[in-house]
Formats: sequence, structure tokens, C-alpha cells
Amino acid sequence: MTTRAGTASVRVRTAYLRLDGEFAYGSLRVAGRVEPVTGDLFATALNSMAEGCSGDVRVDLGKLEFIDLAGLRALLAVACRLMLQDRRLELVSMAPHLVELMVLVGWAEVPGLMLITPDAPSPMAPSRVRPRGRTREAAHNARFGRCRPVAVREETG
Repeated sequence: MTTRAGTASVRVRTAYLRLDGEFAYGSLRVAGRVEPVTGDLFATALNSMAEGCSGDVRVDLGKLEFIDLAGLRALLAVACRLMLQDRRLELVSMAPHLVELMVLVGWAEVPGLMLITPDAPSPMAPSRVRPRGRTREAAHNARFGRCRPVAVREETG
């Protein structure tokens, strides 16, 4: 953590990762790779942002090239901590495949975590990622096709 001109901030520069955060704005920009070599720096920066600002924390992942499971868990841990303080961790400009992963494993529904994508509802909406103007069923049908009910038979012994 560095302080410049009276404003506390987070600055990390390595060959693989660049982090720029301002406590006053509650924002952290991530560029590069979050992997075993840089994971501790990433987690420390996230925790510093959560402690250093009073509102929601916004993390811009637009220039993120790679994030490992430990990095995703660090994001979730901070989101859970912020939720206990009635705050949120907002992830913006996340790659579509990462958004899909978060939705598939159920992490998009974690209280305190908001995934903000160009197709998602406004930040004031619940923490679900859905294309604007579609119902959940319509979005599911567009992606997987219409599902037909399946009859379930109980086996009798």
C-alpha cells in the first residue's frame, strides 16, 4: 500500500500483475495474471481495499488475463466479509467465460457479490447475472433449447 498526496492507494507492479486502487473511490483495477506467484499480492490488495474504503468495493477485471482458483476464492472471501458490513464487492468487465463459470458453480448468487457485465441489469438489481429484458426461462431456453418435463418413476421394491 502506498500513499500519495494524502490519498491512500494500492499499487502493485510485478512482471505478471498490475494492481491500481484508490481507497477514496473504492476501486481496484487488475491487469495481468493472478496465479500462485501473484496470488498473495492480489489477496492482500483486495483485503486492503475492503478495509481502506467505507463503501462498496469495485474491482475492474477488464484487463485480467488469467485467474486461478485461489484468486477466485479471495474474491469470494472479500465479498462475504463485505456482506457482513452491508457492503458489496462489484466485479466489472469480467470475461464472459469467467461470468459463466461463476454462474455455473453458484458463486454469482453469493450475497455481497455483484457481477456487472454489459448485458447485466443495473447495479441496484439483485446479484444475478441475466441478459437485460429476458426472463430466466427465456435466457435458459435461448442457451440450451426448450426443456421438456421428464416423467419420474419411483421404483418399488
